Amino acid sequence: MKYVEHPVGPSLAAHVECVWSAEDAEAEAAPPERVLPDGCVEWIFHLGMPYADYTEGIGRRRVQPASFLVGPMTRPIEIAPTGPVSTLGVRFRPGGARGLLPPLDLFAGLSRRRGKSGARKPARSKTKSPTRGI
Repeated sequence: MKYVEHPVGPSLAAHVECVWSAEDAEAEAAPPERVLPDGCVEWIFHLGMPYADYTEGIGRRRVQPASFLVGPMTRPIEIAPTGPVSTLGVRFRPGGARGLLPPLDLFAGLSRRRGKSGARKPARSKTKSPTRGI
């Protein structure tokens, strides 16, 4: 695995700590590795095969999406590659994502309005249908 942290230019330095990349063209499915909380918000882009993460205590495996935000973690997670790795990440400084990205609670609300497939759930009508009972 080749992991490199790249500095950002002066216009982003107040918000972004670094852009990092992880590459391993020969990676295969492997046992999970523990990632410790670091207090950072990161925007992850899987350009190759995504990682899988594991829910602590129940052993449930979930393949990560191609791109996602991860907020400051409160506990360690375990991740493992599912194939060749080509991942890019943007690590924000504390408070650095504010003003550059929408509030993270907007993303949490979005997940509650969508089903497991990601499709939008139909809105519930508060009025009775005029054709009901006909």
